[in-house]
Amino acid sequence: AILAAILFPVFAQAREKARQTSCLSNVRQLGLGVVMYAQDYDELYLPTVTERTAPPTVPDTAEARFVWTLRGKLDPYIKNQQIFKCPSAPAWPATA
Repeated sequence: AILAAILFPVFAQAREKARQTSCLSNVRQLGLGVVMYAQDYDELYLPTVTERTAPPTVPDTAEARFVWTLRGKLDPYIKNQQIFKCPSAPAWPATA
């Protein structure tokens, strides 16, 4: 029991350190995605267009407006939407 009491905090710290490393890796991948986007678009950074400024003809659904979001612009370069979430962050709220 004493050994377990000593080791549990150590394991928890190691687990959190692994989550921090994973989060840092996600940020790196996002940065690389932005750099690849800029290379493909003549060294221009992502546009400031968001789902709120999509043309009026675009239906008001998350799927239709996805291409207007930052995630939509980086999707060809990232492929995995989970890198937008840090493993230590609280759960995402359900979309309405």
